[in-house]
This record gives sequence, C-alpha cells and structure tokens, in this order.
Amino acid sequence: MLNLCQNNLMWILNSWKKDAFFIILSGPLIFLLMNLTGERSLELALLAILFLDSGHAYTTIFRTILHEKKEFRVRSYYRLLLFILVIIFLWQVFKIPYLFSMVIYFTFFHYLRQNYGILKWYELKNNQYLKMSTWFIYLSNLIPFIGMHFRENFKVFYYTGSDLFLYPEKNIFLVFQVLQLILLASFLVFAKLNQLCKPSFAFILSHILVYGILLIPGVNALEAISVIVFSHGMGYLAIMQEGLLKTQPSRFKTSSWTSIFLFVFVLLIGPLEYFLEENYLDISNRYLFKTDFLSSFLIAFYLLPTLAHYIFDGIIWRKSHPESKLIYRSNTTEL
Repeated sequence: MLNLCQNNLMWILNSWKKDAFFIILSGPLIFLLMNLTGERSLELALLAILFLDSGHAYTTIFRTILHEKKEFRVRSYYRLLLFILVIIFLWQVFKIPYLFSMVIYFTFFHYLRQNYGILKWYELKNNQYLKMSTWFIYLSNLIPFIGMHFRENFKVFYYTGSDLFLYPEKNIFLVFQVLQLILLASFLVFAKLNQLCKPSFAFILSHILVYGILLIPGVNALEAISVIVFSHGMGYLAIMQEGLLKTQPSRFKTSSWTSIFLFVFVLLIGPLEYFLEENYLDISNRYLFKTDFLSSFLIAFYLLPTLAHYIFDGIIWRKSHPESKLIYRSNTTEL
C-alpha cells in the first residue's frame, strides 16, 4: 500500500488540500470544468492561456531584478536580458527561420524541468529518493508530447500555424497511445511495490493523466494545450508564493497577502501582453520575407519576458542557489 503522509509538512504548501488544488489537480479540474461548460470551454481555454501563460512568467522578476535584497539583484540578470533581446532581434533581421518553433520547444523543456523540480522537492520533503520516479515524470511528459506530433487533424496555432513539426501518421500515433497506457500500468505497479509516498504518487499520476490528454483524439488542440498551460501556471504561482514567503518575509508577510498580490499582478499583466500582441505585433513568419526593424524589435521585446523567465528559473531554483536552499530547508522534515 502507499504510504499515507500524516504530516502536512510533507507537502510543498504545508497542506494536502492546497497542494491538491494548486499543484496536483489544477489540470484535471480545469479539464472537467471545460467539459461541463460545453460551448464556453473555448473561453475558459483562452483565459487559461491569457492570464496564466502570459502573466505567470513575469512573476520571476520578484526573485531577480525586483528582489527586495540588493545582493540578489545581480548585474548578470540585466546583461542576460540584453543578450536575449539582441539575439531575438538579430534572428529576425537575418531572416533565420523557426523562431517561434524554438520558443514552443523551449517552453516544453521548461515545463519538463519544472515538473522534475517539483518532484524532487516532494522527494526531499518525504526523504524518499527513487531513480525510477524521475523516469516516470519525464516519460509522462515526453511520450504524449512526442506522440501528439503524429495526430491527425491536430491543428495548433499558438504563435503561427507552423510552430510544431507535425507529421500525421495514425499507426505511429497508436504506438504512442499504447506506450502511455503501458506507462500508467507500470507506474501503478511501481508505486505499490516501492510504497511511494502520497505526494510523489499523486503528482506523477496527475501528469500521466494531464499530458495524456494530448493523445485523446476527441480532445481538440486548444483544449488539450490549455489544460497543460493551466496546470503549469497554477503550479508555478504556488511555488513562487512559497519562495517569496521564505526569501522576502518583510515584503511578503502572509500567504494570503502573497496569493492576492500574485493573482492581481497576473490579472493585470496577462491582458496587457495580449493587448500588445493583438494591436502592435504581426506574429507570423513575415520576417522571412521582409525586414522591418521596428517589428523585429517589438517581437523581441514581446518574447523577452518569456525567454528570460525560462532562463532565470534555471538559476533561482537550482539546488546550489542560496535562496533555494533556504526554501527547501525551511520546509523539510524527516519521516
């Protein structure tokens, strides 16, 4: 049987209910809500992308360039921002293809690493380290993501209509569907044999199910991707809240205040970015045919927060980062 986690400190947010809502079950819950609302599911999908996908990336600034402690507002952050801006600008000026494809696949890598990091956080809190757990969290993301490239009638228009390298082939797609079922069965057996602790079990299982939506033919592309985006965004806001509470207690004094602050911040930033995209940007492959310096700069400026978020996250959540050690140690308890 699975270990029952008796202590709330074994959960990242120190409450199984909060972890379930924000980190583990946010994806399945939004998927259920979208199906219950019927025709309004498209609006919910767009809201998930608009507020969470756009807005949550900006919250990284509170642990980097807007950190309350001067020693953590290092100059290298500003140099990195300038470097990203120049690279994306030159990418367009020199008409190099696949800019938005790069962003999409970089996004998936970012999602994958966040899921890996959260799993490791659960393992640390529960003092249970199993190498196979890492393989299960990786495969729970990789199998559906690769498999969706072979889906028929899977039309994805995120930045442009050709961001993903799709190759519809029903027989190959069927292989990935079978692999996902094998992964699910194998994980359940593994969890039982190794008495996997409840947080790790719930987290991995939820990702096998959430990412598995990509392999369900009846679920359209927007709905499937929105569920994954929502799951990622909610999880990120939850761990960011925990990080801010532990590293900047004089600014973020309570979890309630921090939650409200982050929610309002995302609520404001998400629509602003959407307004910029809709009214001032021509997000397409036009840079392959026409050089427009202003458009190139605006698109580079538009992509800057997203790409910086991905890179900054690789820094501030590393095990060697002094604040990450503070966050993890302050939440860890021995079983």
